[in-house]
Amino acid sequence: MSKIVHSGDGEMFDGIWLQIAGAGPPVLLTHGFGDDASTWDALFRCLSQRYTVMRWDLPGHRKSVGYSRNPRDYEREKVGEIFDYLLVRLRESALEYNVHLVGHSLGGYLSLYRAVREPHSVRSLVLIASGPGFRREKARTKWNSMTDKAANIFGLESYVAPLCRQKDSLILDGLGRLHMPILQICGSLDTHYSEGMKVIEQSAPLVKTYIADNAKHHVHVSHYEEVANNILGFFTGVG
Repeated sequence: MSKIVHSGDGEMFDGIWLQIAGAGPPVLLTHGFGDDASTWDALFRCLSQRYTVMRWDLPGHRKSVGYSRNPRDYEREKVGEIFDYLLVRLRESALEYNVHLVGHSLGGYLSLYRAVREPHSVRSLVLIASGPGFRREKARTKWNSMTDKAANIFGLESYVAPLCRQKDSLILDGLGRLHMPILQICGSLDTHYSEGMKVIEQSAPLVKTYIADNAKHHVHVSHYEEVANNILGFFTGVG
């Protein structure tokens, strides 16, 4: 990581685009594979009225498309290093250490990875249509085999695919150590993550789950007011 470059609608840091708004406790929004930070438009405006909120484009996505062409730079551990910088930058703005992590789909998985690595630094987790990965190697292999196809479908370069791959059950194995409050949100029509959500409910001690009626995978976009109200109420309870 090196020099920060400021622009009218955010910052660039070694090829990673981020934007910060608001004041109050810090919140980090991380979008899913094939999306970009604009998926948070409504929630970003809403949450930044009470919180210091950062959103960013994942490596290889939209304004972070110039990050790197090396597939190894998209592996989970490398993205964990990016998270480290983002949280330092966010804490500088909010003047607080513990952060609320909010992630959609892959963004939720990456947020879980951060929480498992350094649970003491996470005030709460909001997981939107997300899950903890797979324990069985066969299931991970099947998932990983789809990442190249998914990257192509979403218009991403093939070297971005490792961002979505899984190589172990580290997150599943660490769920019992997550003692921060966790809110899971999912649409009733998005059944892909049902089993993973149940595993989180059974493994982590402080989990609440909210299901939005007639909502699909992008519930935070289609039902943003409902989702925002649930997140704000959850944050208030966390303190």
